[in-house]
Amino acid sequence: MPTTPTYGLRYQDLNEPPDGAALGKNLAEDVEAELIRIDNNLASLLPVTGWASYTPDWSGAGTATFSTRTGRWRRIGPKTVVFNIYVVVATSGSGSNPVSTSLPTPCSRAIRWTFSGHAESPGSVLQAVTFTGSTGTIVDRILYARPGGSPEIANLTGADCVAGRLFTISGIYEEA
Repeated sequence: MPTTPTYGLRYQDLNEPPDGAALGKNLAEDVEAELIRIDNNLASLLPVTGWASYTPDWSGAGTATFSTRTGRWRRIGPKTVVFNIYVVVATSGSGSNPVSTSLPTPCSRAIRWTFSGHAESPGSVLQAVTFTGSTGTIVDRILYARPGGSPEIANLTGADCVAGRLFTISGIYEEA
């Protein structure tokens, strides 16, 4: 039985005796096989996922403990992830090392990625950044406007992670 040149669908040649049942069955099987192939290709191009939870790292906070340290994320297109991190400090941290956190999946390091955030108790704006020389899921620095009489932009440190403080960071990035 001959087939079409592009999709390989079988059809009855003019010299063959008519067989409508076999022709219909072959066509249905061929179309179904081609649709499965197309579905599989589309799934690999658009790996969209539902919302999922993860536990972000919160490194450099010294002695801090947390009553909440959670994240939510979703793949919204090919190699494109949206995420949100929510952290509540239970016991105050210590130290002057920069605090870092983590993404749910490794991000591309071709450029720096920046993510916005907020701190409460007291309130402040956050900006989280990835470095091009880094690897994996790490968000290398969290900058914030240190509150007070003369606010300054500074690295978030362990000493800034005081009991009762809330942090949120959200963004979109390209996966590695």
